[in-house]
Parts: sequence; structure tokens; C-alpha cells
Amino acid sequence: MRSYILKIMLTLAVFFSSHSYSTDSEKPLLDFMALMEGAPEVSVTFKVQTTIQSEYKIKSIQPYLYLDQTHDLVELPNISHVTSNMLKMQFQSPPSSGEYLVLHVQYTPRFVIDGKSEAVCIAKFYTKKIFENFRCDSQTTSLFLLASAVEDPTQSKPLIHADVVKRMIQFSALPNTQSWENYQGIITLLLNHVAEQPNYSVINQPGQYLHQFRELTAKINDHVLNKRQFDIEELDALLLEQDHTMTNISYRIYMVLDSMIARLKTSLPHVSNRPIFMREFFSGLNPFTLLEPESQKLANIEVGSQDVQFVMWPWFEKVSVQFDEQEPFYVHSQQIDVPHKIRKLVLRPFGKKGRFPKQVIALKQVIHTTSETDPKTEVGND
Repeated sequence: MRSYILKIMLTLAVFFSSHSYSTDSEKPLLDFMALMEGAPEVSVTFKVQTTIQSEYKIKSIQPYLYLDQTHDLVELPNISHVTSNMLKMQFQSPPSSGEYLVLHVQYTPRFVIDGKSEAVCIAKFYTKKIFENFRCDSQTTSLFLLASAVEDPTQSKPLIHADVVKRMIQFSALPNTQSWENYQGIITLLLNHVAEQPNYSVINQPGQYLHQFRELTAKINDHVLNKRQFDIEELDALLLEQDHTMTNISYRIYMVLDSMIARLKTSLPHVSNRPIFMREFFSGLNPFTLLEPESQKLANIEVGSQDVQFVMWPWFEKVSVQFDEQEPFYVHSQQIDVPHKIRKLVLRPFGKKGRFPKQVIALKQVIHTTSETDPKTEVGND
């Protein structure tokens, strides 16, 4: 747009300089730059118009703009009227590729008259295309809830804040292992069930849907941090603790499980293709467990010139760090500054009880992962 305006200005300049009439051949009749001086600046409006992919009817949207470089979360004006799940917004200039649009939506199943369900979703801005796939449903909300579940409960923060958005972005980039999808699947099926059965007293109060599920997800994650597994009896007990009207939830979900899983074909393909794990969990036959080695080590390790970054699964509480043969120490962050002249870095994630396999990093690649998982041996100092 700006280049087009400049081209017009240049054309006009050439036109006036070549067609001006003057008695003095060296002084044109019309000074083009003087003409443009004081002209109002052209305002460029960047419009976003896209359909949000959701099986539920969206009633209102609270949008946020997350700036990755500055780690800021900016609240945008609320959109109180939504037609056909269409998102319409405009910006004064095109957002950069390091910016994300975060939506907190109020939505409801189309067969529920006055549903109080909520969802959170996120999409990244691109240079030439806005959103390739902007999906807002229970699976995207499960990512938000799991990102919130690892927050420090002693810190008082808003429901949606910059730290949880950043972790949600990190979680969305984790490898799609069967264990990871199973974990999301449990939360996703619970969200769908409660949204479609709006008679539960506490969790369906106005404004309580996400708050109650955030507390529930944190308790579920605490069980997995302690035991590396989670069973249906523990889930039923937590649900009753959260809302006394939520009885026999696992049985109710199990009775319609196949139809619910069929709706997860796009969002959770491993759960859809191998529904046996959800069937065994909700029937009480087997608990949720970590199935593959990939889910028991740090993910997405990136080695820079002065630091190492990684992503901790939600079932990791801390990481033991050892430089060369020095004494190991613990960190809770996902970035480590590496001192000069270090040849080897040993990382070992821990749950609340026991350790996971260690990863040895030399130069810029992970060269070895042990199979040690002895939960009785601790390293470093708390």
C-alpha cells in the first residue's frame, strides 16, 4: 500500500515537472514538494476477517495481542456480537511475524440454550497470510489449562497472562506423542462433556468454567507429578471435590466415548486412531501412564552460543544441571546460561518423586540418553 502511494507521488512529480508552464525555464510554475507539505498522513488499516473453526457457537470474544519479543500481552477491545463464528478486527498497521492473537471466547453447543462454556486459543500472524488454521475448541483449551497447571499457585495472576500464553505456545510445539495426546484427551473429553451437560451446579456458574477447570487440571497434574500415572478413581474423586453434583462422570463419558473420540480426528489424531487408551482409562481398566521414552526426557532442546533452551513436559517439576564434572544443581526454568569452556552439559528432569533419564549434551547436539529411571536416587541439592 505504501509503495503504491509513493509510486503515485513520483508519477505526479514527473508530470508536474515536465508539464509546468513558466516564463523562467529554470523555475517551474508549481513546486510539488511545497504542495505536499502539510498534507495529512495516509492511514493504513490492516483488517483481519476469518472464520474460527469450532463445533460450538461463539457468543463473544475477548482478544489479546501477545508480543513475543517483548513478552507483553495487550488486551484489545471486547467483541460482544459474533455472527457465524466470524472474527472481524482491524489494526493500524500489519502485525509482525512475532505477534500472536489470543482469544478468550464464550461459546456454547448449539443444542444448549444458555451455555456458560469458555475456550482459549492462539494463532500466529504471518507476513502474507493471516491464519492458516484458527481453531478454538476444547483441545486448544486443554493446552491452556495444562500451561496454567504448572504455574506457581502462590502467585496471584489473571486467568490469562503473558507467562501462560508463552507456555501455551511452547506446549503447542511439543512432539505429538501418544502420551501427550492421551493427557490432552482426558482434559478435552471432560471439557466437552461438561459443556454439553450444563446442569452441574458450580462449574457452570457464569465465569466459573475456566477457573474451575484450571483448579481441576492443576490437581490432576499434581497426581502425575507425584506418581507418573493417573487413574479414573482419582479423577472421580477430584471431580466430586470440585463440584458435588459431578457424580459418575467417567461412566457417562464412557457410554458415549466412541462418538466423542470421533470428533477429535483433527485435533488429537493419535487419540482418534488409537482409542484403546481412552477406553481403558474411562472404563477403569488401566491408568494414564507415560508410554514412550520421548515423553520422559526434555523436548525441543536448542543449544546456542551461550545458553541452552528446552521445554519441560507438564509432568516435570525441575531439572538437574551439571557442567562437566562439577557439582549438579537444580533449576525450574527452561533456559540455562552456559559458562565459557564447558565441554559437556548433563540434564536430568525430575518429577516430585524420582528422576527421569538424563541427557548429555556436547557442543550443539544431544549425543546420549541413558535408560536410568531409578526413582530412589537423587542428585544435587534442593
